[in-house]
Amino acid sequence: MDSHSTTRNPVKAIDSDEYDELVAYLDGELDEASCERLEAQLLEDEALQKKLNELSKVWDMLDSLPKVPAAEDFTKSTMEMAVVSTKRQITGTSGKRLLSLRILLLCAAVLSGFFVSRWMQQDNDRMLVEDFEVIDNLDLYRVGGSVEFLEELDVQGLFTGGQNRE
Repeated sequence: MDSHSTTRNPVKAIDSDEYDELVAYLDGELDEASCERLEAQLLEDEALQKKLNELSKVWDMLDSLPKVPAAEDFTKSTMEMAVVSTKRQITGTSGKRLLSLRILLLCAAVLSGFFVSRWMQQDNDRMLVEDFEVIDNLDLYRVGGSVEFLEELDVQGLFTGGQNRE
């Protein structure tokens, strides 16, 4: 390459707000105050000037394209797409509400499960207290070997503190 070859200076990236503002400026859509502010910024910022020049060239190229008439059903198909898009947005909003409702129901189910399990645990504890005498004498029951033998011991008052059942 020779020393006279041109190299492109990279233009710094601009954010989407700046880009939108440049496009609005080229379309003549900015109000007077925004226009004056942007023009003052363009005097200071060379990178922004280059970006505006690039966009301006693109606009000029668009003007040189042949004009193609719109199809007869263009308006109809555009409106149908807008309706579909609007339905999707509405469904998306109600989908968020549905998700919130599902989360709420899940929380309610978890809390209900917790309280039911606590209630059942308390019921089990109550049964242990009621059967304490049996649990306390479990070793004796194991030694007894049969239900008849244990019933005989019960008749003799072994389990009731020496009081005979007869």
